[in-house]
Amino acid sequence: MRIPAALAACMVTFTVVAANAQAVQQPVVGTTAIGTTVSVPDRGRVQLGGVQRGAAGRVSTGPLRSGTNSGRSHQASGMSTTVWIHDLREMDEQLLNQPVAREGTFRLSPKAEHAARSLSHGSQNVAMENADKNGPRDEASEAARYLKRGQESVAAGKIEVAKVYLRLAVDRGSTEAAQELRCLPQRVIARTPSR
Repeated sequence: MRIPAALAACMVTFTVVAANAQAVQQPVVGTTAIGTTVSVPDRGRVQLGGVQRGAAGRVSTGPLRSGTNSGRSHQASGMSTTVWIHDLREMDEQLLNQPVAREGTFRLSPKAEHAARSLSHGSQNVAMENADKNGPRDEASEAARYLKRGQESVAAGKIEVAKVYLRLAVDRGSTEAAQELRCLPQRVIARTPSR
């Protein structure tokens, strides 16, 4: 009877060991760094370097080495850089120096038109709120200020900005701004470069 009791104790031991065994696979993390200076043109790509590793193994087991296991591993990594230069000043210059379309030939998208209307209504509401807080506003001085900004914008070649300022001045009663606004299409035609 003693043998079965010892056998039972071994089985309990194996059961406990088997229940507690866990396999945890840890990630393998590697770092590759490079310190160099390269010249890359705009929208160009340069290969900076790379690393390749390989390993192979073979194990023979059994009587007369009848069982064979083999394995291979290969890893490769590389580094490159791509350059794309965003010159915002140059983009602004290109947009602002484009020939201006004649009056009536250019239309805003519906979303842009809605945004412009919202902004103009918003600025009018803010102006009304400020007038309520600060007392009555001086229409003539505001008109003169908008007229001056419109004339400065025309001199700088910013016709669309000038139109906004001149329209604001006309809304405040400036007849001189109305005259400038009527003369603006002729100035646009005269400023448009010939192709």
